[in-house]
Amino acid sequence: MAPFFLLVPVFGLGLSALLLGERLAGLQIGGAALIFLGLCIALWPAAAARR
Repeated sequence: MAPFFLLVPVFGLGLSALLLGERLAGLQIGGAALIFLGLCIALWPAAAARR
């Protein structure tokens, strides 16, 4: 459950873009992509171990 707290800033960025019309810079989008990639890498062994 704890790794998913890394997504809080990503959802904050996304919601501010959707609801407030803020423009996201390329670095912000790249940072969000890196967070998703890191989360996938961190959770991949856990998902494979459960099988």
